Amino acid sequence: MRSYEPMYHVGCLDVEFGGAHAGCSYKVYYPTNLKPKWGFWRRPANVETWRAYWGMLVFQANAQRWNVAARALAWAFCFVVWTIFRVLATLEAREDAPLIESEEGLDVVAFSHGLAGFATCNAGLACELARRGIVVFAIDHADGSATVSKRANSSGVQWNLYVPNGGKFEARRAQTTTRLAEIASCADVIDALNRGETSTKNLLATRNNVNLHSMFRGRLKVDSKTLMGFSFGGGSAVVASANIDTFARVVVLDAWLEFMTDLECLERACRIPTLSVISEKWGTNARTENKHVLTRGKNRTFCEIEVPGSKHHCFSDVSFFFGAMKKVIGMVGSVDTRTFHAFNAEIIATFVRSSSAASLDDELRRVIAEYDSSLPGATLRR
Repeated sequence: MRSYEPMYHVGCLDVEFGGAHAGCSYKVYYPTNLKPKWGFWRRPANVETWRAYWGMLVFQANAQRWNVAARALAWAFCFVVWTIFRVLATLEAREDAPLIESEEGLDVVAFSHGLAGFATCNAGLACELARRGIVVFAIDHADGSATVSKRANSSGVQWNLYVPNGGKFEARRAQTTTRLAEIASCADVIDALNRGETSTKNLLATRNNVNLHSMFRGRLKVDSKTLMGFSFGGGSAVVASANIDTFARVVVLDAWLEFMTDLECLERACRIPTLSVISEKWGTNARTENKHVLTRGKNRTFCEIEVPGSKHHCFSDVSFFFGAMKKVIGMVGSVDTRTFHAFNAEIIATFVRSSSAASLDDELRRVIAEYDSSLPGATLRR
């Protein structure tokens, strides 16, 4: 049996607090004993709104500048695509399910999505972690970098779209400042839920009116929280590790570092245990001067795993949509996405739960060996 064979089903819910915790919302994935409901209409959507596709067009093609007729056609196209995938792509999760009963506290991860991502863009990996008993708070960043972000308002929910900024690095650095505040707020929210604070209510009220304050009270290992990020979110996690001291470890997936100019920050970053997982095609992009500054002298805290046959988008749920076609054009590599997500989840679970730095490398290599037949050639290095 593998070290952390999936044991649970997945529950999920939306969370947003006001007051001192205002700023952004979260999609929370957690272990439950209830099976997902049958039927796509009774399962949470992998993409919650057609606006996510429109936001992607804004990001990729400045679609907000198109004329009225072109925008109308694009909106119709996005709605049709969303409708199709609302049927074909749902999360294997149950909304508002009860948390598992456990005598021990549950490991908890705060997750920062990448550029033009959103809270459910990496749901495949988040669900795999939840199946292994880990609670994941996926931050729905409101810094303008998401194709769409979800916020509560007086009439229910509003969707904020990607904010074009020319892709300039100084704009990304400004967004990182906002993300730092959102990551710190997420850590505070996790702590508040673990304390069972009742002073704030969930603005994204659930259909079943789940009592968050009793659900998570005393259930989370808040003293050993993990910060995880993908791509721009990985870069955000690196910066956060140099400025926020509430996390015990960091996991970065294809971390994007090129926009950073604060070398002192990079030198301070990742002095806590850090796991980097990179795709094969990310290697050239990752091996920059910033990467050298980040890892220099940190062989005791920084370890990295590279997976041949994988590409950047394999970490997200992008390959679930027209996956065969995207393999043909070389967008998602040759690996099976679900296997890749399961592998990453076991690697991350092993890293999070390791009780000994001395034995961590052996534990990670054991997981790599278990997946060698389906993901051959993965390597661990320091």
